Amino acid sequence: MRARSLLLPALLVVLLAAALGAAGARAEGQHRVAAVSARPGPVYVVPPKYEVESPKKGAGAGAPESTPPRAARPRIAGRPAKRTRRHLARFHFAGHGPFECALDGGRFHLSGHYYVRRVSTGRHVLRVRTAATGPVATFRWRVLPRR
Repeated sequence: MRARSLLLPALLVVLLAAALGAAGARAEGQHRVAAVSARPGPVYVVPPKYEVESPKKGAGAGAPESTPPRAARPRIAGRPAKRTRRHLARFHFAGHGPFECALDGGRFHLSGHYYVRRVSTGRHVLRVRTAATGPVATFRWRVLPRR
């Protein structure tokens, strides 16, 4: 539930910035968009860093605009072995957070740079992403039965 409350203000900022760009506010230079959240607590908003170019004479509405940079795929820096007998899975992520993690096909939940979970015997899959629409890093491993 906490991830959804953080995601909504960020989504509103992105939609507002896209609407301003599409509505004809095409002054040259960088623009700043501010968001106010009705909910208490931190709001993680990463503003897009790109410039809007003014249309060239005779180019019409099809003038090229520079695109925002793509979100980088998070890197799983620390992880368990591919085959292990340990039931405590510890992960460490490198990159710019906050991160979202999903274990064994579950829903994505907000996480920090570390993710620790107790898992059962069998095969497991951890998926990690940096933003709601960012690329996903995947790690698969197997927990063997205890001797």
